Amino acid sequence: LAFTGSGAERNNALAGIALAAEMSWNPLYPKMEEDDTLSLFPKMDQITQNTVSFISDYAKVFPEMAVYLNAKIDEAQKFADNQKSYVIENLQFKSYAASMVGKPMSDIVGIGIKDEKISLSQFSGKITVIDFWATWCGPCKAELPYWSKLEEQYGKDINFLSISIWDDLEKWKKKAAELKQTNTMFLSKEAIDQIKPFKINFIPRYIMVDKDQKIISIDAPRPSSGKLHNLF
Repeated sequence: LAFTGSGAERNNALAGIALAAEMSWNPLYPKMEEDDTLSLFPKMDQITQNTVSFISDYAKVFPEMAVYLNAKIDEAQKFADNQKSYVIENLQFKSYAASMVGKPMSDIVGIGIKDEKISLSQFSGKITVIDFWATWCGPCKAELPYWSKLEEQYGKDINFLSISIWDDLEKWKKKAAELKQTNTMFLSKEAIDQIKPFKINFIPRYIMVDKDQKIISIDAPRPSSGKLHNLF
């Protein structure tokens, strides 16, 4: 992206800042899912130092933009701190998820598409895969074709249960009907505390339990990864 005409130098500087930030951080994101992610901290510090340096240089060239650019420096530093917090939380969650394997799954009780009572416990006897999703969630909906394909392939031997959270009841009913979901439930705001033990901070999230309702994984791979069926 390049600007021409009046104010082009300033606009190109702002575009350059945005592009530099994106190019600096993007290579690190996949590594944030690795086990030894704390080793990323020095790289994060270096990126932040470089960002602060070139924004400071721009502030000297465009002093009339100093207030805005100084705010961008603060933003860059806060962003780095947030990324470090994410890394630590990710490591802590992985440890927690590992500790949950083999433990009895607590029951989850919600509302069915016809307002009937639905509970996870009624699906015992087979491995059950749970998809936590919402009608407004783009990544959730992107996974649905892969989810449907797995259900079509393994549905005779595996339970596939969709649970809508942080959603609107009527929108969920309409969407669940459109998708022809058979095993599905809705959790209201009042019922959401049931999933606290699984530390669901984002969706989609996939949980798998065995035929005796013992946890196989509280963070199973997404259907699109091609790895979910390896846990069946």
